[in-house]
Amino acid sequence: MMEYIWFSLAVFFTVGGLIGCFIPVIPGLFLSWSGLLIAFISETVDVSRVWMILSFLIVLAISLFEFYLPALFTKKFGGTKCGEYGSTVGGVVGVFFSPLGIILMPFIGAFIGELLCRNHNDGYARALKSAFGSFVGFVVGTGLKVTVAAWFIFFLLKKSVLYGS
Repeated sequence: MMEYIWFSLAVFFTVGGLIGCFIPVIPGLFLSWSGLLIAFISETVDVSRVWMILSFLIVLAISLFEFYLPALFTKKFGGTKCGEYGSTVGGVVGVFFSPLGIILMPFIGAFIGELLCRNHNDGYARALKSAFGSFVGFVVGTGLKVTVAAWFIFFLLKKSVLYGS
């Protein structure tokens, strides 16, 4: 009976983590990984220690990389260092204005950064293009998180069926 409670809790956390990938104030991947940790500790599924460590490192890497993606895509869309810095500053400021701020502030920061550093002959179009790159970076980061969180759910359910839970 207790293993069903532990397994249900693990599923709750992994699914909650997937939902958290779309809600910026919830640390989605860490919540999803916590579900795997519950299943590992309670031994409701057969998961190796090496896999748990590897999956945690993946979560950590994606979580850190996610903050860099808007600045990276700002640059890829023709932005300057000012746009990259603006996107990064916007991302940090956006944390305080969640959830919408996390989505909009890197875009606004990149746009303002580009306007401050470019001469006005370049106009708003180029600044808007590099700011759009910041938004694309956010979308790519969210896509990575959702993919990994969904994979954790699949892994947990697959392992539980094979393990006999």
